[in-house]
Amino acid sequence: MPTLLYTHPIFQEHDTGGHHPECPERLQAVNRGLESEDLMGHMPHRQEPPRVAVERIKRVHDPDYVDRVFASIPEEGHRALDGDTVVSPRSGEAALRAAGAQVDVTEIRYDSAAGPEAIEAVEGYLQRCVFDDTVSLAEMQARAPLSEWLAAAQTADGWRFPQVVHLMDVTA
Repeated sequence: MPTLLYTHPIFQEHDTGGHHPECPERLQAVNRGLESEDLMGHMPHRQEPPRVAVERIKRVHDPDYVDRVFASIPEEGHRALDGDTVVSPRSGEAALRAAGAQVDVTEIRYDSAAGPEAIEAVEGYLQRCVFDDTVSLAEMQARAPLSEWLAAAQTADGWRFPQVVHLMDVTA
């Protein structure tokens, strides 16, 4: 499965000081690890996230809070916003780039259903699920734990197989 890696040189400039775990050295170590395991070759999709306007961040965070954070970014050195958050001169730009990569996952639940007379269709569906078109529905119904699952899927109205699909939308 292709993997999309969002990255930007500005992320290296989000300097939180020497003793904070979120630092340029950590990002460099991650990149070295990806390269040493040859995982970068499996990430053919690399792109820079676009820079978003502060107003976009204010749509999902309290606008006053966003204003306070950006106003706290120093022109030089470091500034602690709280006990865990440290910013430096390029932290604001890094945040605007990081917010440009948005990933949404939508979970869709539905049932695949068939009437009680659709035994051949159900058997074919289940054979595709187990990747074996030689096993009969009767054999599947005789094998635990599949037998319990099939018993729960069979109702007076026919067959009902719950499905869960995760759709990932990556937008920039």
